[in-house]
Formats: sequence, structure tokens, C-alpha cells
Amino acid sequence: MVASVFISYSRRNQYFVERLHHDLARAGLSVWRDTAGISSRSPSWWEDIRAAITNCSHVLLLASPESATSETVGKELIEARGKPIHRILVGGTHAQLPEVWLAAQVTDFQRDYRASLHHLLTELEAPKSNVASLFDLFGGPPITVEGAAAELLGVTEFRVAGRRFLGLPVESSGYTMTRLVGSAEAELRRPEKLAVLLVFTGSQGPASAQEVLDFWVPQNESSWLVWVEGPANPKNGKYELSGAHVWETAVRAAERAVEQFGKGRSVDLFLYCPVALSFAIGARLRQMSSYRLHNYQRGVDGKPPYEMVLHLNTV
Repeated sequence: MVASVFISYSRRNQYFVERLHHDLARAGLSVWRDTAGISSRSPSWWEDIRAAITNCSHVLLLASPESATSETVGKELIEARGKPIHRILVGGTHAQLPEVWLAAQVTDFQRDYRASLHHLLTELEAPKSNVASLFDLFGGPPITVEGAAAELLGVTEFRVAGRRFLGLPVESSGYTMTRLVGSAEAELRRPEKLAVLLVFTGSQGPASAQEVLDFWVPQNESSWLVWVEGPANPKNGKYELSGAHVWETAVRAAERAVEQFGKGRSVDLFLYCPVALSFAIGARLRQMSSYRLHNYQRGVDGKPPYEMVLHLNTV
């Protein structure tokens, strides 16, 4: 019998839970999580949760400083007494978790998501103990971006100049999500030239990525965008960097995006983030062959939305 999984989490960690949900489903597991916001909860909301917990065979607790203070998570864990509970650290450190949570093993998914996922799928006796990542597809048989999207799930879609672009999931953390955006019909490969967009302020959603694509694609025949966003506050739909552990995660996500895709390449950088975060990725710029920094010109009539303010060759 295939295991059924209930996920207990804080909506502050929505990027991680969405990616994990897709990966568990790809491995053949039945997954349930509460997706109702406070304003959209039905009268039977809590009864639906209780029924899901009763019917599941395993509970996954996504442990973080935010879930540790969540009233709903606390109630779900009370309901789940007697069920196998797998504790997964998705944000912060062990020291920021309640002692009662540390009484059993807490697996740190922040260190190595792929290895930790394999271990979890084995524990859950999933039909598949491994699911392909984007980097696995890079090294596999030729495949289009659209083909990769069908394999990976959790894809964001854009329309640019009559062409369809897809945002493929690269990796997620408790507070950030990184995607590689390319033309649906293009062959999936590591881009030689690309744009990197870091969005850590403003309103949550794909609007900033759409703006960059509208600006970038007409100027570049082979157009790829690495898009890093987060962290999001589900209560107001804004990106918010709150707490040292959240800042550290955002810095790591930005650095990893530049390192994974920009090393030795020509990169155009588009930044929607605090100045302090911009400085944090500066150390990675020397790994690129060259970079151009674009500044957003909000509300400047008759001008392109972006102006190149810096162009440096680092070799």
C-alpha cells in the first residue's frame, strides 16, 4: 500500500513545501497539505485537517522558527499523536526549535536537499526513492524546456513577444525559490549567456520576472533568466526579509544562483533587493567573465524600464 503523507508547516516556508509536495508526488506518494489561507477557510476547515491526519500513514513536520510558533502546527501535532512524525529542518537552526521537537531526529534539508530527499523517500517506502532534479536533466538525453517542465512539475509560465517561456524549479529553501526560465521549445542546457534576477522586495509574484523578460528577450536571441525570489509574507503578499536566519538564507540563495549558473559566463544582473544584499553577492562577481548591472527606472516616462549602470570585465 502506498504511503499517504500529511505535511504540517508554516506558510512562511511556502516555497519549500511546494517543492517538496511536488517531489513526493513525483515519487508516487499521496500527499495532503492545508492550502487554505485564513480568509478562505471554510466552516469545515479544521475538520478537514483532522480527517487528513487520521487517514494519513505519515506526518512530515517542516521545522523552522516560524512553524515552532504556529498555533495551527501545534494543534496538528497534537492530533497526530501516535503517527510516525518525520521532522525536517527547513529554516533556521536546531537551536531555534522547541526542545520537544529535538527529542527525535531532525533532518536538516538545508545542507543537501537531494540526499535528504532520497533518505526520506526510503523511510516512507515510496514507489520511487529518487526523482530527477534539473541538474540531472542537464546531464541526461536531449530534452526541451517543455519536456523538463513535464518531468519537474511546479512550473511558472510566461508569454514574451508571442513566445512561451517556462520557469523550471532549480532549488528551494524555507524562504526562497530559484527558477531557470527559458523558451519552451529550446533545448535544455546550461546557458552561456543569461540574466539573473534577484527579487527580495516589493509585491510577491511573477510581475518582476515578466518585466525583465519583456526587456531582455528582444535583445538576445538565446534568452535565459535565473530568477530568485523570496521570502514572502502570505498575510500581505509582500517580500519581507525579517530575522537574521531569513537574511542568511536569502544571501545563500543569491550566491548559489550566481555560482551555479554565472561562473565563467557573461551575466546581466537585475536587482530588486536591499543594498546590503547586493553587497553580499559582490564576492561572486569575480567568477564571471563579465557582468552588467541594470537599474530599474520606475515611473520614468518614455524610457526603457532598465538602465545599464555598470559594465565590468573581470578577466
